[in-house]
Amino acid sequence: MYLDLRHLGRAKLDERLPQICELARSYVGVEPAVAPIPVRPVVHYTMGGIRTDIDTATSHYGVFAAGECACNGLHGANRLGSNSLTETLVYGHRAGDMAVEFCRQTQPPNRSALTEAALSRADALMAQFDVADQGQSCAQIRRELGTLMEQHAGIYRHETGLSQAVREIAALKSRYKAVDLKDKSGRVFNFELMHWCELGFTLDVAECMVHAALWRKESRGSHQRIDAECTQRDDDNFLCHSFATPTPNGAPQIASQPVRITKSAPGRRVYGGEMHTNGKVQTDDHDEEHDDERQ
Repeated sequence: MYLDLRHLGRAKLDERLPQICELARSYVGVEPAVAPIPVRPVVHYTMGGIRTDIDTATSHYGVFAAGECACNGLHGANRLGSNSLTETLVYGHRAGDMAVEFCRQTQPPNRSALTEAALSRADALMAQFDVADQGQSCAQIRRELGTLMEQHAGIYRHETGLSQAVREIAALKSRYKAVDLKDKSGRVFNFELMHWCELGFTLDVAECMVHAALWRKESRGSHQRIDAECTQRDDDNFLCHSFATPTPNGAPQIASQPVRITKSAPGRRVYGGEMHTNGKVQTDDHDEEHDDERQ
């Protein structure tokens, strides 16, 4: 698929669409004034995250989460437009209020214990500088992870591809431990160390995603399985929230919790021509399935 803007001319493109022109030139080597721009789907946002309650509290004492890192039940199985505004303004404000209230009602922690735990964690990170060079790099692992997630856990998913993704992510996690950090300058403003830490978290999230997608043998919201037996929503078995819990030396454990329906029961969203039946607009009283479901 291509976006053809050539009819606008170079002057108007540079005046009205400078960012699009710069992105096309920088990332795909296309001059929009003389050639069409290739178009492809990309990851835009996340709908899952750290499990929280309605007040943004997590299972970790004193830790509150809001925004795209959190899973508070706002989005359902597919995020509606402008929900990010609610996510930041409502839950961001609530997280701040709850954190302040927590501090007011909680005694100061044992600082020596916290310091010891922090130093232990820092020592574990610093040990990565001592890993022997085995030819592994964060950049290469990150590229491979992005490719396999797009191929197997993107818009359309199948058991075969998801199973392959499980194996490949496990292999990448093994290689990740063998990354040799070249910048030995230390822990302060060490961007290579920062990228290594972030990559580890990204691998963990990717692993949770593919295992949860394998477990959910249906299609719901943005989770679309193209296996013959999984193309439709299955409320009998999967009208539930799914949660991934890490395990010490293996795949994450997937658990579920039934959806609590308040006002809007799950229903099928229809678009375009499907909305018209016999020349009449077909409405769906249960069009707000995404408000009450979470993948």
